[in-house]
Amino acid sequence: MRDDFPISVKRLLAERVANHCSNPKCQQTTSGPQKDPTKAINVGVAAHITAASQKGPRFDPSSTPSQRQSAENGIWLCQSCAKLVDNDPNRYSVDSLRQWKRIIEEDTIRELEMRQRTKDDPNKKFRELEGVMPDILNEMREDLTEKPLSREFVILKKGWCYWANGHELLYYFEDHSELENKLHILQNYGLIKDITRGNVSRYLISEELAKYINSSRTFSNIFFTYSGTGPVATQPFKVNSSPFKLLYTADWDGHFAVEIRGGLQNKLVVNHTIINGQLNETYIYNSTGNLHFSVVNAPPDGQWKLTCLQ
Repeated sequence: MRDDFPISVKRLLAERVANHCSNPKCQQTTSGPQKDPTKAINVGVAAHITAASQKGPRFDPSSTPSQRQSAENGIWLCQSCAKLVDNDPNRYSVDSLRQWKRIIEEDTIRELEMRQRTKDDPNKKFRELEGVMPDILNEMREDLTEKPLSREFVILKKGWCYWANGHELLYYFEDHSELENKLHILQNYGLIKDITRGNVSRYLISEELAKYINSSRTFSNIFFTYSGTGPVATQPFKVNSSPFKLLYTADWDGHFAVEIRGGLQNKLVVNHTIINGQLNETYIYNSTGNLHFSVVNAPPDGQWKLTCLQ
């Protein structure tokens, strides 16, 4: 017996990705008008990440029927990609499909917030890269979370002896299939630079790639949100980890500044030129503990909103 999705879950999966295929290499629009003005065409499929029945691809025997029928276990795909992932479950694993889902949902909310169409989005190349090399990008994402200022990395085999300077990131051939080819692609895009000296391959991560990796981290826990008018100092908030994301918007065109203090020291001012109604974001590093947020540059009657995510 199959644990199929109810209609409400199918509709939800399609709406969460604006009716686009979740495969980063595809992103095909899956709905549109029929010639009959009262009807629409749908070529999308609510596919199971772990199978709906015991003999299906990626079946998880530990899951319950309700879990298999839930939106968390679904991904919206075009018909071609749905057949592709089910015909080759070893290539398209549970982890890779969850990664696809995370990427397309983040892109979709970014388009809603920034009023920016995917076709014009400079991050389109990164979505394509996520489909080709999610493993190395994920490891870079983890490394830059711990060491946000690191840019140099080397590639090694695990049995090699290497005298590191102490600041390099390390990536191993055994952990990433076709690692050299993936790095060649990143070079072709101008996202890394070969700085090899000697026998060990060394590279520099570009600021464009570092910015994307940091911005594509998942920040979902809201620990602070505040709306105000004119310059205002908020109450202190306890921030447990760094980095965190600061989102802000205002109802005027011009300059906006937020001062962040920890006690009486460690003052940091975030400056940004804003456009009326446009959502802006900044990543804050090395600031934890009891922090005070102050809007220090705003028109007396200018309304604004701050949201901080971890």
